[in-house]
Amino acid sequence: MIFNPAGLVAGCVGPYGAYLANGAEYTGAYDLSFAEYQKFHQEKIKTLINAGSDLISVDTMPNFAEIKSVVKIINDLPNKIPYWISLSVKDENTLSDGTSLRDVIIWLGKQSGISGIGVNCTKIENITPIVSLMHHLTDLPIVVYPNPGDIYDPQTKTWTSVPHTDTFEQEVPRWLAEGANIIGGCCRTTP
Repeated sequence: MIFNPAGLVAGCVGPYGAYLANGAEYTGAYDLSFAEYQKFHQEKIKTLINAGSDLISVDTMPNFAEIKSVVKIINDLPNKIPYWISLSVKDENTLSDGTSLRDVIIWLGKQSGISGIGVNCTKIENITPIVSLMHHLTDLPIVVYPNPGDIYDPQTKTWTSVPHTDTFEQEVPRWLAEGANIIGGCCRTTP
């Protein structure tokens, strides 16, 4: 990927679980066919590309079957565009749907066309071990953008603040040392 010093515009693609509006983006508790995932994602991805996105950021992906579908959709497009896949995790070892994080990272690392792998919308404490795992299993650039670890209630559509032991100020040097290349913040983070 060639970086423009003036900045890049990432077109963001979220998971099917966010569309359900029931918190499934944090659990991966949904099961569609490849054709159904393709129908859900394909038009959005093409629209973002046609609108001039420099890259595609596929965010908060909790479901391994959905990840495979999105990777195929983007890789099959006639005009190649850089993209990363960022995962929604249950913990430092597990994708939200229960799939081994190790298996997901290894699979993503073998896909052609992918420009990076990441993790987002998880508590700060999960990031360092996940970055370390990614760094040891793939040569892809690593993207991280955690939330502060607050708890989302899908029934009331509200967040509950949780006291945090770790801060971005404390953890970012560790993430860089472990191999993170792009760092940001997700839900409920501030500048």
